[in-house]
Amino acid sequence: MKNLFLVFLLILNTISNSFSQNPYYDAAKVATIVSWNVENLFDTIDAPDIIDEEFLPGSDLNWNTEKYLQKLKNLDYVLSSINKNELPELIALQEIENIEVLKDLIKQEGLSKAKYSILHKESPDLRGIDVALLYRSDAFVLVSSEMLRIQIELEPDFKTRDIMYVFGKLHGDEIHIFINHWSSRRGGEQESEPKRMASAILARKKIDEIQKIDKNAKIILLGDFNDTPFNASLKSELRAGNNLTPEKTGDLYNLMYDLAANGKGSHSFDGKWNMLDNVVVSYPLLFAKKGFSVNFSTIGLFFDEKTVFLNNKTGFWQPNRTYSGNRYYAGFSDHLPVFVQLKTKE
Repeated sequence: MKNLFLVFLLILNTISNSFSQNPYYDAAKVATIVSWNVENLFDTIDAPDIIDEEFLPGSDLNWNTEKYLQKLKNLDYVLSSINKNELPELIALQEIENIEVLKDLIKQEGLSKAKYSILHKESPDLRGIDVALLYRSDAFVLVSSEMLRIQIELEPDFKTRDIMYVFGKLHGDEIHIFINHWSSRRGGEQESEPKRMASAILARKKIDEIQKIDKNAKIILLGDFNDTPFNASLKSELRAGNNLTPEKTGDLYNLMYDLAANGKGSHSFDGKWNMLDNVVVSYPLLFAKKGFSVNFSTIGLFFDEKTVFLNNKTGFWQPNRTYSGNRYYAGFSDHLPVFVQLKTKE
């Protein structure tokens, strides 16, 4: 299995799958940002206002305290392994049930070594899955936050996850953060596309407002977009491509574009890897002369022998999930985490 995994490493060929320990690492000059759809991080307590029945004791999944604690341990292992030098400054999470699971997560062995604060607000999603931000209080100062509500004119009863907009100072450098979990492809990619387009339109509107005030604003969008870099929602509506010279003022750059173009992805379906988890930045964050800018050598997907497995039936590698159907595998998630490291010369 180890030899097979080495072959998988060569096939996936990400720029980096983690930051190894470095005796010359300067924590004051770098910042690690991670985004991960952790796939159904539910506690075992019934919440009457959301649809959480399948993640309760006695359900078809037989979710219980032991499995919940194992899930927390697994997530902690990954988030603590991405950067061997220090824990990430910012962690954007998707598919978490409530603030209580986040409190439990930051108490785990690895993450408890840093002082993480939690930013979370309940969204109208019927299943109760939300987005959230964990931030190291020694590295990030929260200035303001806003939940952007997605609405579709022809579907007044439509409910999905809000986009979390956060403004703060990362080691003193002002940064705008958008955490996304756009509507799934359930029902078909084309049929569900208008829902993701609505999210892209809303995010783009807020970005335009920011850039109108400050054309040099450092902006980063993270999360599970349920679309690849080549879909219209990201490429056309959000205006995020891979051209190092912006075609239009205010354009964005998708750091995962080139990886996706080379067949890499964060989610596996029918034997194909798709880059559904994206990291999109404004151009001032690419080429900043002062403060933080993107370190292009540290953009990637995290995986190791625990987080992926070879499906013997299909012959394809895929993420090691907690469940597949009703079968419990004690895994991690159906998505791989994506990450980027920022650097400063100061």
